[in-house]
Amino acid sequence: MVEWSCVSDRRSDPAQQFPPDPADLTGFPFTTTLPDTWFREHADRSASAGHGCWWFSGHDEADEPIGRFDLPAPDGTCYLGETVGVAVRERCGRFLAAHLPIPQTHLEGRVVSMVRLPELAGRVADLTDPRAALFGVTGELAAGIDYLLSSAWARALRAAGLRGGIHFLPRFTPGHEHALAVFGKGGDRDWGIVGEPAPLVDALAAIGYQPHRATIPSTAAVGVDDSVEADAAQ
Repeated sequence: MVEWSCVSDRRSDPAQQFPPDPADLTGFPFTTTLPDTWFREHADRSASAGHGCWWFSGHDEADEPIGRFDLPAPDGTCYLGETVGVAVRERCGRFLAAHLPIPQTHLEGRVVSMVRLPELAGRVADLTDPRAALFGVTGELAAGIDYLLSSAWARALRAAGLRGGIHFLPRFTPGHEHALAVFGKGGDRDWGIVGEPAPLVDALAAIGYQPHRATIPSTAAVGVDDSVEADAAQ
């Protein structure tokens, strides 16, 4: 139970709280009507099956999560977008929002793959269902910047029996296009993809962006990386 002292009286302060005990998440809404095909932006590893698309990002308990709904090792989370736009904005979202040139290093070797949703480990928690608010969920959970908080929700929802993943609205895409965080064992999978992956720069152009490439990012862009895969760990 959240103490009143933890609730700010300023509307401009974040309102999302850490999750309750998993036992208190019984009855959390879940979805059973997910699309068959999804998209993922990732580093192109042509030597591996699926070009390295199926990477499940996890983190050590002592480290901050890399992805929003990452699970602690040895488990992990793979992030998919319902459309190409959702997938590419998770990589380039901050550059696009600020009208900054996209560094060449941010585009090179990056692709977008279409995938078929595999059999999931269980039910998928649905943060897009208004009933999630009854359990303390706000829109900040899928759009805020506190990944320690959002990953705590991932752990709690899985412990509550929602072992398939989390269905949510992506941070960088307005409207009704969704994202999916798939739970599984951490690391790579040799699952395939549909067709051939498209270069990230072509995927950006296909949805209306004409990327202005920058050899060296501006100081405003240094350190920005909205990828949700742990490239350094691969």
